[in-house]
Amino acid sequence: MPAYGGTLAAARCLGRRGVPVTMAGEGALVPARWSRHVTRWVRCPPIGQLDGFLEWLVAFGEREPGHVLYPTSDDLAWIVAERARELGRFYRLYSPSVAAVLRLLDKKALHEACAEVGIETVTTAFPVHAEGALSDARALGFPILLKPRTQVLSITRAKGRFVEGPDDLARAHARFLAGRKAGQIAARGSRKLLRRPRRLGVGLCYEEAPVDEAILESVVRLCRAVGYFGVFEAEYVPVDGRLQLIDFNPRFYGQMGFEIARDLPLAYLSWLGALGEEGALGRALEQARRWEEGRGYVYGDRLVLGLTLVAQRLSGRMPASEARRWRQWLEDHRRRGLMVEATDWPGDRLPGLVSAAHEIRFAVRHPRAFMRNVALGVN
Repeated sequence: MPAYGGTLAAARCLGRRGVPVTMAGEGALVPARWSRHVTRWVRCPPIGQLDGFLEWLVAFGEREPGHVLYPTSDDLAWIVAERARELGRFYRLYSPSVAAVLRLLDKKALHEACAEVGIETVTTAFPVHAEGALSDARALGFPILLKPRTQVLSITRAKGRFVEGPDDLARAHARFLAGRKAGQIAARGSRKLLRRPRRLGVGLCYEEAPVDEAILESVVRLCRAVGYFGVFEAEYVPVDGRLQLIDFNPRFYGQMGFEIARDLPLAYLSWLGALGEEGALGRALEQARRWEEGRGYVYGDRLVLGLTLVAQRLSGRMPASEARRWRQWLEDHRRRGLMVEATDWPGDRLPGLVSAAHEIRFAVRHPRAFMRNVALGVN
């Protein structure tokens, strides 16, 4: 998944520690391919072509056994766990059971597991048909957020849809269906400031946030309850002054570079775990826990943010005052050395340039999608 921010972050995290990185993917305009920390590039089928991808993955492992393999998407998290016996013959894995992964990737199972360990979650219903969806939505109250129970092997990659009222639900529901070792831990907290699209989309800007110890302890209980260990991201939303869990990603994730920049080398930790280097893993975790929070770090993609601000100003979706505020936010943190760039890192600039080229190509080739997602900021 070389287009993903977490994949680029993992390559940099490992490469800077002298670990050779083999990057697999397709296409030229994918940022992680061009990182100087990538030792080797190999071409593979897209994960959406599951049979072909699995055939390639097994064949590569047979030819070159011994690589550490760690998931970078929901699909891969499921594939690696489900095929662990077969893949473990050729790869070094650091993966819990498939049952553990599925309990975290399936939102209904996640909801139930959270209830078992005392984690508050967003009030949620799990209807089995359109009529039940309407009844549940009226009970919850509009607007509602319509999300899939899991994104594993999803065709559209849709994160969800906002539904403003009953008249919109049937159409949105139909379109939605059509698209279809836990004793040691170190953690970092962040707050999502801006998305693209703005209401429901990929995180664009984040700021450092303190880790809530009670929340962390409850997440550890959840991991123990389902049998999960390894890298993860737990997402919470504030509801009536309380944080409630909305998602759990048991894999590498998009803004992982923010944690790595704050001395939590997640890719390296998983590499040590896969090699069975328990002593080194424990020492690395102890070092990571020494990080002092509250320095004021922020994370974002300067080029993508700039493009988004220009597009939304031209479309009239963002007032001039808000655009100035975001530019000032960016400049203030850059001047103080507190800005962590998503793709444009010192000594590894090429992925940032490739990312910018990818954004421009997307705008040219898909102008309607660009207008909706970037200029208008809607799903």
